[in-house]
Amino acid sequence: SFLNLTATTDHLRANPPANLVIVCGGTYEEAAMEDALAAGAIAEALWEKYDECDDATQAARLLLTSAPVEETILQAKNTQCLLSLPDLADDVSFSLQHDAHPLLAAMDKRGWVQRLPGS
Repeated sequence: SFLNLTATTDHLRANPPANLVIVCGGTYEEAAMEDALAAGAIAEALWEKYDECDDATQAARLLLTSAPVEETILQAKNTQCLLSLPDLADDVSFSLQHDAHPLLAAMDKRGWVQRLPGS
């Protein structure tokens, strides 16, 4: 997420896993460009830490760096859907905020995403 990008990447730099897998959540059964952009931002920030990456990571990184995120996101099908719904239109600009919520989260053994203590 862009909302906690720096906190996440700083944590991963300080505690680098041997292998890093970035999973894009998507929307329902489809990929979501906003998730690919966030994955690209993480990959770009950690590029120097990892000497290998798969094609999907490379594509996400290239998508992120190809144009300003604010322009690219407007082409996403999910973004267009959200913008057409008055109650959800503000979610687009909210989700593009960088570091608005500098917290860390992790999935616990039950599969729940929890805020990490101290963040």
